[in-house]
This record gives sequence, C-alpha cells and structure tokens, in this order.
Amino acid sequence: MMPCRLARRVAAWALVLLIVGLAATPAVARSYPPILGAKAGLTSTNLNPPARVPSVPLWGAMLGRWRAGMACGPVKMPGAPCTTAGWKEALEQGRGKQGYALLKAVNDAFNDARYPYVADAQDYWETPYQFLEKSGDCEDYAIAKYMALQQLGVHDDDMMIIVVSAKNMGGIGHAILIVFLGDDGYVLDILNRTVMKQELAAPFYEPLIGVNTKFWMYLHHVT
Repeated sequence: MMPCRLARRVAAWALVLLIVGLAATPAVARSYPPILGAKAGLTSTNLNPPARVPSVPLWGAMLGRWRAGMACGPVKMPGAPCTTAGWKEALEQGRGKQGYALLKAVNDAFNDARYPYVADAQDYWETPYQFLEKSGDCEDYAIAKYMALQQLGVHDDDMMIIVVSAKNMGGIGHAILIVFLGDDGYVLDILNRTVMKQELAAPFYEPLIGVNTKFWMYLHHVT
C-alpha cells in the first residue's frame, strides 16, 4: 500500500508547532484518556490554521464542502465528482447497532473491495460522497467512517481522526479514526479489518495530530 501524502512532513511541522507555539484554545468538550499512549499538547478550535499544520486546513476545507453539499448523482458515473451510491447501504449496516458492534459494522462497510486504496496525486481530503465515487487513501476512509458514525448517532466529542506515523510500516504518514466508548478508545483503520482497543493498537502508531468537528489537538509525550 502506498503511504499517505498527508503526513510526509509531520516531523518538520510538529517541530514548528513546538517552536512557534500556536495560540492554544484549551476548549475540549470532554476529558480524554491518553490517546494511543500520548497526552494532549496544544489544542485549538481554529480548523483553518496556517499551512504549517497541513492536515488541519485540509480537514477544515473538507468540512466546508461536506456541509455545503454537492450535487452528487445516485449512481457511479465515470468522471463524476461524487456520488451518494452506497451511502444509505453503509448506514443500514450499522443502523440499530450500538457500541463495538456499530464500530465493526461501519469499519466493514468501508474496508470493502468496492473501495480500493487509491493514493493522492496531491494532498487532498475527500468528502464521503467523493470517496464513494473515486475511492481514496487512508484519511478518506477515516472521514467516511467518521461521518457515517456521526449520522448513526455517535457524538463528535467521542471521535477523532488521528494523523499518525505508522511504526510497523517504517514510520510512513498515515491516518486512522479513533472512537471512544466511555474512556475506552477503539481504532478503525483501512490496514486492519479488526476494530482494535487503543491499548492493543498503540504499539503500531505514533500519534501526531487529532481532529474532529470542534477542535484539533497536538499529541505528544508518547510513552
């Protein structure tokens, strides 16, 4: 599998964050346990910060497109920018389920052969409807799962898309979704069909940046 472009520069901009010290807004809606072994660092509600934090404005731009809506056809068509085909079916797989069963159903819905891994030609975060038409890479799977779970009733405060360095793949940039059921975090990843408790998943990832619809969080002090 090709590495995600989104985190190829993570080491450089993580260092910049520490040196520059972006204005932090510690407006976290709930308390979180250490995320993949990391404590929270800088936290900000600004989802469109300077480009030196590249994954966050990419997420903010995607949210803007998603909330604005796009004219997406109900069937896949070559060259179309997006489609709603498969979205209702994915939601139906999770409807009526709760807890781990819900996470597993949504993870399975998108970790599917219908959506082959497609590496970005340039950094770009797709809306779920763009993903359904063109497929995508790691962050696009995570976004589709996030938005599906949101529509199925999981609160935004209980989810984060995490930009990580994948330790078992030579430290390449990667993105995953983590969902909290109470204080128990679970990792949803295109690389793994199993939804793993974060304690078991932590050895495979070095977490760097977490984002949801309310804030972004710099993660550090990996233990």
